Amino acid sequence: MKKCARCKEEKAFSKFYKNKSRKGGFGKYCKICQNILTNEIRDRNRQYIWAIKEKKKCIFCGEGDTACLDFHHKDLTEKDGTLADSVKSHWSIKKIDKEISKCLVLCSNCHRKLHYYGPIV
Repeated sequence: MKKCARCKEEKAFSKFYKNKSRKGGFGKYCKICQNILTNEIRDRNRQYIWAIKEKKKCIFCGEGDTACLDFHHKDLTEKDGTLADSVKSHWSIKKIDKEISKCLVLCSNCHRKLHYYGPIV
């Protein structure tokens, strides 16, 4: 039996995800709590990125519809991952901000054109 660090309930080891990097070989949260936490972090990151996009416009054409905006990395060698990765991989807000600072905001059309035609002079 193992006690979940979140809900504080004693549960069978089968109710915890395996985690070889932790002492004992299991995560500190039960599967239910881990799934809830994962969903909360994913939703927080998604909402945070969405809120940033709501304040931005495409630097080329001025499109401001949040659904159309992308983050384009200025220098691919500095790229730690995509902002979609930040949602899936549970990045911290600090890490998301760091990644956004490496990006330009472009609408989907201008972003595709930039990759197809190359930099616009």
